[in-house]
Amino acid sequence: MWFKPFLFFCRKLQPILRLTLNTMKTYLYLLLAFFFCTNTFAQTPSLTFSEINYNSDSTRSSGDWIELHNFGSSTVDVSGWKLQDESGLPPFVLPTSTLINPNGYLVIYGDETKFTQQYPTVTNKVGTFSFLFNNDTETISLLNEANALQLSVTYSDTIFFPQCANGLGRTLELINPNTNANLNEGSSWQDGCMGGSPGQAYTPCQQPIVFNEINYKSPVLQEAGDWIELKNNTATNYNLSGWKLTDANNTNEFVFAAGTNLPANGYLVICASLTAFNVQNPGVSNKIGNFLFGLSGNGDALRLYDNTGRLYLSMVYNDAAPWPLPPDGEGPTLQLNDPNGNLNDPANWYAGCNKGTPGLPNSPGLSIQLVGSNLVCNANPTKTYSVTAIAGSTYQWAVTGGTILSGQGSNQVTVQWNTGTGTISVTQTTP
Repeated sequence: MWFKPFLFFCRKLQPILRLTLNTMKTYLYLLLAFFFCTNTFAQTPSLTFSEINYNSDSTRSSGDWIELHNFGSSTVDVSGWKLQDESGLPPFVLPTSTLINPNGYLVIYGDETKFTQQYPTVTNKVGTFSFLFNNDTETISLLNEANALQLSVTYSDTIFFPQCANGLGRTLELINPNTNANLNEGSSWQDGCMGGSPGQAYTPCQQPIVFNEINYKSPVLQEAGDWIELKNNTATNYNLSGWKLTDANNTNEFVFAAGTNLPANGYLVICASLTAFNVQNPGVSNKIGNFLFGLSGNGDALRLYDNTGRLYLSMVYNDAAPWPLPPDGEGPTLQLNDPNGNLNDPANWYAGCNKGTPGLPNSPGLSIQLVGSNLVCNANPTKTYSVTAIAGSTYQWAVTGGTILSGQGSNQVTVQWNTGTGTISVTQTTP
């Protein structure tokens, strides 16, 4: 192979390094060359950390565990390799004859009893390790039998990493399991399904019941109280008697009354204030309430527990980009785009219609961009403004500091401005 002459050069160079060198500069150069020659072409196997469980929800605790994935075309023998964290406790030495087949997975667990209780059918596993993964920031390393570092990941519980892996029932799931690059970047990870998928490839979560719409901050003049809509993705009726809704605070909980049902392919709205909700949405009948806590306008967690007390569903929303911004007090609600998609992916949510569509299917949000100048000269105070026309829509323009000369009711108006400052807005209604 092409590198054999280079290795031959390295072997010839090594005795020279044992000679007395005339200058420190030469010594350093040759020392670096020796290090390079003796370490060149050391190959890191096609392994990656593909899933991490570092902080279980208490109702479905499986202990700490981490998953290895072989994304290469050859079997990797990890016998005698070591898994360690930053605690200084003895590393876990992988048993003899531990092999990971091409496209295979291996779970390394810390507590066999807890892991087996949650995942009784997972057999491609080894353990146990004596240390505990930190719930905030931790570095986990994999060393080969010669103690050479082969793989390392540093995760965090900050907003730069998926949030539902931190005690909310989900795992850190590597988005691209065919690489071991960029493992320390939060953008390389996503929230896994409820309980994760240890020992196998990730597949999109098929959750029968999902959070479908969220009103966490109403405008002052159309206060409906906080409310959350559940959607049944199945053709089966669900009896939700005794189920429980909470936010990020464990002491905040709303227990569903006996006889609460979520019909097949149906919707159910859970209201903080039925009185406020009814004022804004008088025609909605599939609703329950009142939950005696408020959803945070700065982002919050939502959790749904079944009637055995086991965490069934979780998500974390936010009021900052990349999450949609209009639901933060401007009138639209936060609406789910794909009920079979990732609930914790901001790209799977959009700003819905004003006041939302509680108890009904979500309606696609309208993207309205006002076209026109925001600087008006005294010499020419008349300007034209428009929005993209949508068939069947009606338009109601509102102007302060000026007069609409023409176009009210259409997608384009002409305004004559007075001196000083002014505003213009449009309400677009689509059947």
